[in-house]
Amino acid sequence: MHKHHIIPKYMGGTDDPSNLIELSVSDHANAHYELWLMCGNWQDEVAWKGLSGMISSTEAIRQSQSLANKGKKLSKETREAMKKAWKTRPSATVETRKKSRDALARRKERGDTSIVAGNTGKKQSEYQREIVSKYWTGRKRSPEQIELMRANAKAQWARRRTNEKNKCL
Repeated sequence: MHKHHIIPKYMGGTDDPSNLIELSVSDHANAHYELWLMCGNWQDEVAWKGLSGMISSTEAIRQSQSLANKGKKLSKETREAMKKAWKTRPSATVETRKKSRDALARRKERGDTSIVAGNTGKKQSEYQREIVSKYWTGRKRSPEQIELMRANAKAQWARRRTNEKNKCL
């Protein structure tokens, strides 16, 4: 069971027990999906994707850090410290670089362009869409994926029936 904030912390919610509810992992993912569709906050999108297994916890952390800092100006001292850290970091070993190249080549062979570095968040070309379409054509979804898709569809219909009082602040 997961603890979910009824009023999200980014909306002023607290960790008080009266603001917490226990949900199963899939219900927790659906709750964040609903919040994301209603309010459009990136925090709920990242939480939904992470809880539903669409992205790894590492990717969820990376996205959260990236989105939380989007548009923020860094001080001159911070920029200098980052520059120094970048220059002094150990370079990747030959073995690590080879593993990365091999993994990238395997992804390209599979036509898995969505996770090739540099494509995240960018519009796909017609060719890329064809590759992704071919990749998914004829593939069977796991029972968990089907259950999640059904739950999301039910949630969409339920949301359409809700009234204006459920809208975000």
